[in-house]
Amino acid sequence: MFDEIINEINEKLPSIKETYFKDYPFDIRSKFHHALLYGDRKEVEKCLIELSNNREFDATLSLRKAKNKTLYSCATLSNIAAQIGIDTATTFALTEGYMELIEKTQSFESLERVRAAIYVDFTTRIFKRKDMFNYSTPVRKSIFYIKDHLNEKITLKVVAESIDIGAKYLSHKFKSETGYSFIDYINKARIEKAKHYMIFSSMSLPEISLLLGFCNQSYFTKQFKRYEGITPKEYMKK
Repeated sequence: MFDEIINEINEKLPSIKETYFKDYPFDIRSKFHHALLYGDRKEVEKCLIELSNNREFDATLSLRKAKNKTLYSCATLSNIAAQIGIDTATTFALTEGYMELIEKTQSFESLERVRAAIYVDFTTRIFKRKDMFNYSTPVRKSIFYIKDHLNEKITLKVVAESIDIGAKYLSHKFKSETGYSFIDYINKARIEKAKHYMIFSSMSLPEISLLLGFCNQSYFTKQFKRYEGITPKEYMKK
């Protein structure tokens, strides 16, 4: 059913890469995203200067393709913001707002201003999440592991092994720094992810519950109400 579409895109991949990413600053972007995730403010500022000096839109690029590159940057920063813990509704509203602005731009100059605003706004909001950057490295790495594997079975042992630390020590440190037990934090993170799916996907509540590893719909509803104060159905009606 989808083979024709997939094959068409695969055939276009080489030309798309050549058009969009010929001189794309992947190394700077990679350093920038890593610095954002781990709270390295100095490295972020350094990368922002490098990115601002980089010619994002060259003469061979059409305005439409330049907009597509900016949309990609916006989506990437939105994903990082969600990983850091900025709430789903705010992340969604920011992304939608900037994407609308991108589409409305009529010149490279105005698009460049929007692109700069996106970087500054998302970066500022991410660094305002001081709680994340006050965590120790083991706890921060644990949180990122959890958020990257919410659709899988997550155990304290697996996470501890992934960051090369003792499970008992991690459990104590995690609780003392976050205020949540390891299991409670996973459930809270899964509820945040569930909210994301409710907004961005057409999945039903049972499908979301199953995807995120809740043992049954009743337990999912109970945990959702525990953290949000309302049921999933009530949330979707907001």
